[in-house]
Amino acid sequence: MDTESSRAECQSYFEERLKTDLKHGDPVFVSINVAPAYGYTQDAVHELVVLCQV
Repeated sequence: MDTESSRAECQSYFEERLKTDLKHGDPVFVSINVAPAYGYTQDAVHELVVLCQV
């Protein structure tokens, strides 16, 4: 599988999982490594919790 289609598949899966979990009232825990965006040599991971309250 090439990298571009693998990324698209991964993104699609994440989006569907996010929508499903939020729809059922479950929190979503997300880890984002921003190191590549800023050119850091060490990881710079940000942890997020996504909630949906009505």
